[in-house]
Amino acid sequence: GFESYKEARENKDSYICSKCGKGNETTKKNDDDKHPKGQDGDGIEENKSNENLFESKGVNLKERDVETIKEGKWLNDKVLSFAFEEMQQKHGSKDKKCIFVNPVITQLIKVSTDEKDIKGAIDDIGLRKADWLFFPVNDNHTDKEGGSHWSLLLYSQNENTFYHFDPICGMNDESVTMLIKKLIDSGKKIPEVKDVICPRQRNSYDCGPYTLMFAEKIAENIEAGREITKIRDCDAREYRIKLRNKIEEKTKPKEKRLKEDKNKESDEKKEEEKEVTKTNEEKMEQKKVERKKECWHFTNKECKFGDRCRDEHRNKCREIIENGYCFDNNCRLGHPIICNDIYKTGRCKRVLCRHFHPINLR
Repeated sequence: GFESYKEARENKDSYICSKCGKGNETTKKNDDDKHPKGQDGDGIEENKSNENLFESKGVNLKERDVETIKEGKWLNDKVLSFAFEEMQQKHGSKDKKCIFVNPVITQLIKVSTDEKDIKGAIDDIGLRKADWLFFPVNDNHTDKEGGSHWSLLLYSQNENTFYHFDPICGMNDESVTMLIKKLIDSGKKIPEVKDVICPRQRNSYDCGPYTLMFAEKIAENIEAGREITKIRDCDAREYRIKLRNKIEEKTKPKEKRLKEDKNKESDEKKEEEKEVTKTNEEKMEQKKVERKKECWHFTNKECKFGDRCRDEHRNKCREIIENGYCFDNNCRLGHPIICNDIYKTGRCKRVLCRHFHPINLR
């Protein structure tokens, strides 16, 4: 085996099978056939799991890393690194400067015995200049790969206070103490450490999602000016789905993303065109209604075309019916032709007069 996790990373192409003890020091194609197929817990994994899905700012995700997001799995440091990098981009440039420290850097500071390495890591990421520092803490106390629990350590520069959010109360106290000792600034007073009452996981594998949810909600509280310890509505299952969707979105091939964006823009443009067309059609229909002339036959007597009539069948104006006149120039009601004799004399001598006789003029 290797002496450290760093050494193992540097020699990642030279693995050791946990069952047969044979190495992968040669790159012949037939070597894969001689080895047994990788099973759960084996030291070898399929080639597909070693393919890079996403790489940005030191975060290198593989298929096997994404598999840890599934329900019932422990999130590994690669997935936490990805999530913290996303939070850094989303919350890191606000008025209150927040730094989301990579889990690998957190582990390096915690377990390192070299003061120069520790000071270098702290200076490189500007820990002394930030207002808020987010540290994902693992219960592994060595520089080798391992650990089985995550929690969140938050530091407020202005308050000189550490806040520990542990989804299993007391589980990570020893690791947090180790880290705090390395982070203490000799130029300041000894900081206060507070164990925060926060939502707890209900199983043995959701510490990773809870740690990420704590960080996300605290950052939102800081931006909104709310109390940082007020954390509600932590749903690990829902967060796993959200995290996986975000990774899948990032890992889509560039061409596919461009195509989807183009299709989306095209769909939006079509929708806009439909709205414009619909609006224009409504306006045209309204104009047609406005332009329709009054059906003389319906207003004065009877229209034989009924609903098929191309002219408008309007209800009779009450003013015309009662008094024989209407002073509303914009009236859209039916105005039948008034009998001329009724207007002049108030009487009509015709037996079958074709024109209208207003009620008050008869």
